[in-house]
Amino acid sequence: MKTSDGFNGIKKNLTETAITDLAGGQLTATVEQDGRKLFLTIPTEFPTEGQTFTVGTPDVAATYEEDPSTRGLNAYGWKGTGGTVVVKNIDADGKATLELDSVVFGPDAIIDSNAASGTFKLSGSVRNAQFATAPATGGMNLTFTVVPGDEGDAVLTKFPANATIQYGASLSTPGQSLILVNTVTGVTPRRLAFLLDDSQTTGTTIDYAVEENQATAAYYQTLSGEDERGWYPISGTMTITDRTLTTITVSLSNVKFTAGGPDNGGSFVANGTITK
Repeated sequence: MKTSDGFNGIKKNLTETAITDLAGGQLTATVEQDGRKLFLTIPTEFPTEGQTFTVGTPDVAATYEEDPSTRGLNAYGWKGTGGTVVVKNIDADGKATLELDSVVFGPDAIIDSNAASGTFKLSGSVRNAQFATAPATGGMNLTFTVVPGDEGDAVLTKFPANATIQYGASLSTPGQSLILVNTVTGVTPRRLAFLLDDSQTTGTTIDYAVEENQATAAYYQTLSGEDERGWYPISGTMTITDRTLTTITVSLSNVKFTAGGPDNGGSFVANGTITK
C-alpha cells in the first residue's frame, strides 16, 4: 500500500485470503482483516488466464472500508478509480489469483459523512478467488469490455443464452473451418466469427497482433435501419483448447477489437470461451 500525504486510513498491508461470491455473471472477492475490508468486483464467472480488468470501467469495481466501530464511529471508505486486476494461476477447481497493479483509491463520494481523506495505491495478490469451472449455458461465456478513452457504438452486453453457435467447414474457403456465434433476430443482431485453418489443432494459439491473423476474426452488428458494422482484432490471443472434426472449444484472452471503418468508432476487449 502506497499512500499520499493526506491519507488518514490504516497504513498496513492486507494479508488474508479472499472470500468470493458468484452471482449475476460476476465475481465479488472480499478480503477482511482487523476491521478492514477490500471488495473487488469483476464481470465474469468464467475467466481466462491473463484476463485483465481496468478498475473504474463499467462493472469493474474496487472499494476499501474501515469499520466505523474502530474509528470513532465515523465512516471511512475509499473507491477504486484506476489500475488493473489480472486473473492468474487458474487451477482445475476454478481457484485463481487476482493480481492488483497500482489500483488507485480515493474517498468514496457516495458514502454519507465519509471521513476518509487522501489517496493510496494498492498492488499485490488476492489469493483463492473461487470462480466457476464450466462453460455457461449455451456453450459460451463471453465478456466485452470497452477500451477507456475509445468508446464507440458497439453493443457490449453479453450474448444471450439463446444465441446460436455454428462450427464446420467453410463453404467459401477450402481447408478452413468457421466458428460463428449469432444472436437471434432482435433490436441489435450481432455476429462473432472466427476462421481456422485445418492445420490449427488442439493447443494452437492464434496471436492477433500478427497482421496475417487479423483478417480471420470479426465482430459485426446491425443497428435498426443501418448497414452492418464491423470490428476486427488487433491484439490478444485465441487458444484452441479442444478440436475434433465436429467439436470445438476456444478460449479468448484480451482480444482487442477495433472499428473497421471511419463511422464505426471505438474499441473493446473480448474474453471468455466458446464451445460447440
